[in-house]
Amino acid sequence: MIRPDPRFDWLADIGLATGPPDLRMGTRALDTAQWLRPDSFTADELVLRSDLLQEHTGLIQVGPNARDAVEELYEFVETHLDRELGAGRDPFEQLSTLACSVPDDFLIMGRHDDFWRLIGGCLVFPNHWTIAEKMNLTLAEIHVGVDGYQELLAEKMDRFFDRINVDRPVWRRNWFLHDDPSLFKPGRQTRRMCGGPSEAATLWVRSEWQVVRRLPKTDTIVFTVKSQVAPLREIKLRPDAAIGMQDFLRAASERSLLNKDAVGRDRAVIGYLSNDYQSH
Repeated sequence: MIRPDPRFDWLADIGLATGPPDLRMGTRALDTAQWLRPDSFTADELVLRSDLLQEHTGLIQVGPNARDAVEELYEFVETHLDRELGAGRDPFEQLSTLACSVPDDFLIMGRHDDFWRLIGGCLVFPNHWTIAEKMNLTLAEIHVGVDGYQELLAEKMDRFFDRINVDRPVWRRNWFLHDDPSLFKPGRQTRRMCGGPSEAATLWVRSEWQVVRRLPKTDTIVFTVKSQVAPLREIKLRPDAAIGMQDFLRAASERSLLNKDAVGRDRAVIGYLSNDYQSH
C-alpha cells in the first residue's frame, strides 16, 4: 500500500469544518520558532523565486509610507534567522533579499485614514492577484473578489488587526482546488470542470500558511504567506482528511464552493476520495 508522503503532512492543518459561516478566520496562536520554517521544497522554491523576480516586474512594491516598515521587517527577519542577509538600506533591495532568502511572501499593512491598507511587500507566489493591483487598498477592498467577505469578515478583520499583539502572532490556513501545481498564478484561472473521479484525480490542493505579526517600532502589520501545493491523491491517502474533505464538499454552500475553486468539481472529488482511498 502506498503511504502518505510526509512532505505533505501540512494537509492535516487545512480547515475542513462544515456548516456556516461560509468564511472563517480560523486563527491559532503561533510558536514564533515556527515562523518562516523551511521544508524539503525550500531550496528549489528559492531558485524559482529568484528567477521570477528577474522575469517579472512589479512583484515588489514599496509605498511612500512603507520605507521604515520594510527596514524594520528586514531586521526582524534577520534576527529570526540569526544571520545577516547582506542587503543595503534600499527598501526594494531589502524586500528582494527577503524574497530570495525564505519561501514566504511578505505583505505589509499600515493604518492610514482609519483603515488598514497594503503599503508594501513582495508577492512572488501570487494566487489569482498581484501586489501591484492591490497597493494602498483597504482590507475590504483587497478581498472584494472573495464572495461573502464584506458580509461575514470585513468588520471582524479590521478589529482583529487593531488588536493583534506584538508578542502574540497568529497563524491560519486556507485551501483551494487547482488544476496544476504552479505557484506563480497572477491572473484569474479558468477552472477545469471534472466529469468524474478519474479527472478529479489530477487535481491539486493549494494552501497558504498565513502568519499575522505586528512590528513594534512602526506599528505595522506584516502578513506572511507560505504557499504550498500537494496532489489531491495525498488527501486520498489520509483517511481523516479524505473523510473531512468529503463532508466539507457535501455540506458546502455555492459560496463556499466558489471560494475553494470547487464549483463543478465537488461531486467528482467526493467520488474520487470515497472510492477505496487507502488502496491508491
